[in-house]
Amino acid sequence: MVGLVASTLTLPYFWFILPVYISDRRSYILFGEFLIILVEAIIYNQFLKIRLSEAAVVSLIANIASIFFGLVNG
Repeated sequence: MVGLVASTLTLPYFWFILPVYISDRRSYILFGEFLIILVEAIIYNQFLKIRLSEAAVVSLIANIASIFFGLVNG
């Protein structure tokens, strides 16, 4: 459930708002993923009451899985 909340809060910014400010695709992806991992880590930290370092690992793994499955299905 927390993952759904985190994705719902961050996905629109990544897909619709961030591209307005960053036109270079590589910079967009690198900065965007970094920002998403950071924001989602804070969300996991607050909702799951885990250390921020643990939340960052959870967020990183979730986003790597998302990218992987997106590439496989894309």
